[in-house]
Amino acid sequence: MLEMRLRLLRESNQIDDWIYERMLRFIAMVERDYGVPLTEKNGARIVTHLSKSVARINSGEDIEDVDSEEFEEVRASAQFHRAVQAVHDTEALFGLEFPAGESRFMIINFVLVLEESGGEGK
Repeated sequence: MLEMRLRLLRESNQIDDWIYERMLRFIAMVERDYGVPLTEKNGARIVTHLSKSVARINSGEDIEDVDSEEFEEVRASAQFHRAVQAVHDTEALFGLEFPAGESRFMIINFVLVLEESGGEGK
C-alpha cells in the first residue's frame, strides 16, 4: 500500500510531514484528474521517486538529468502530452517548479503509468 510506503519514508526522516501530506494529495489527484488509481504495482516507483525528489529540491540538492535518448523515446508516446500536463499539475500541487532534469524524469514516469493504465482519463 502506497500510504504505508509514505509513512515509512516519513518515519525514516527521508520525507517530512509537508511532503507526506502533499503526496497523499498527489495520489488522489492522479486518480481524480487522470483516471489512474495508483497502487503499489503501478505507483510505487513514481510515488517513491517524487517524494524523495521533492525532499532533495527543498533542501537545495542538485538533481541529475535523465538520458536524452530515453526522454526522446517517450516523446513519441501517445501519452506524452498528458504526462507533461500531469507534471505541471504536480508542480502546482507542490507549489514549486521542477528543475529541467527532474521534470523530464517525471514525464517519463507519468508516460509509463499512463501507458500501463491504458491511457484513459483527462
